[in-house]
Amino acid sequence: MNIEDIVNEKLEWLLNQGGQYNRTGKHLIALTGALADDTMPEHVARQMEIVTRQVMLWDILDSLINSLDILHRYCLKPDKRKEDQDRVDIQVIEEASLMAQIEATRKDLVSCEPVNHAELIAWVVGRARDKKLISTGRNRR
Repeated sequence: MNIEDIVNEKLEWLLNQGGQYNRTGKHLIALTGALADDTMPEHVARQMEIVTRQVMLWDILDSLINSLDILHRYCLKPDKRKEDQDRVDIQVIEEASLMAQIEATRKDLVSCEPVNHAELIAWVVGRARDKKLISTGRNRR
């Protein structure tokens, strides 16, 4: 698979799917990186800084939530002995720590500036057309 195929596949997914923000952000990062020349326009670069930060924060949040889920499943095991109070106390502390980290990450996500996805997608599609990686509907036949 060459770069043109990859760009076309990611563009198709981006334009047809949307959905989960983290996946959309990762596709935008890959596409803008693949389609940019030496430098991106300032407005696109700024938007991509925000997208990159949001993707990183979503990855952190997903990891923390997954860790909390694992901790909860471990705590609910039926073979856990009641007399092992020290382990239970440590789990409670770990859970509180995870919850604090989840809340801090959530606040960081909420405080991110908004991203103009339409502007980014328009730039990506425009760059792909300029590089003749995609064509308009009129030119397909």
